[in-house]
Amino acid sequence: MIGSAAFKVTDTEGRPVALGPPPMPPADLETPMVALAPGEATTLTFRRGDLFPDGPPTGRSRLRFAAAAPPLEGAWSGRVESPWVELGP
Repeated sequence: MIGSAAFKVTDTEGRPVALGPPPMPPADLETPMVALAPGEATTLTFRRGDLFPDGPPTGRSRLRFAAAAPPLEGAWSGRVESPWVELGP
């Protein structure tokens, strides 16, 4: 999937929590590409320090990942969202 991706973090009241600048994509976008067949899955790993350079938010919060793939010839397009993940003590 080629497209934009974003993380959303909210506090317990649903208010947005500020994140740091987005991680830089790799210089060679072809190298990390993975072709998935229908029904297959992959795992993406991001370091907490990339998302929260000033440290994680205090208290409880939750995080979700979302990505949008634009229509490209011969490729899937649409939106992918992860379930919310609870963060904090």
